[in-house]
Amino acid sequence: MRIPAPRRRYRSYDPAHDGPRGAGADRRTTSGALAVAERVLQRMSEQIAEEQAVVGSQATHVTDRAVRLVPDRAPGLEESALPPEYQRILAAVRQA
Repeated sequence: MRIPAPRRRYRSYDPAHDGPRGAGADRRTTSGALAVAERVLQRMSEQIAEEQAVVGSQATHVTDRAVRLVPDRAPGLEESALPPEYQRILAAVRQA
C-alpha cells in the first residue's frame, strides 16, 4: 500500500500575490520595528537595573547598625513591614 504525500496547507511564497509591495517589504518593516523594540527594551532594562541598584543600597543608621529604609520585595511580605508613610500611600491608592 502506498502512503499519499502530505498536502500542503499553505500556498507557496509568491510576491505577486502579496500586494503591490510584496511580503519582503512587510517582513523588512516588521523586522526593523522588532529591532527598535529590542533596543528600547534593552535601554529600559539597563535604566531599571541602575535605579534598583541605587534604591536598593539606601540604608539609614538606627543606633549602632544600618537598617534598610524599605524592605526588599518578597513573596508573602506583609504590608505592616513597610514604613508608615508607605502604608498611608497604599491605603490612599486602595480608596481611589
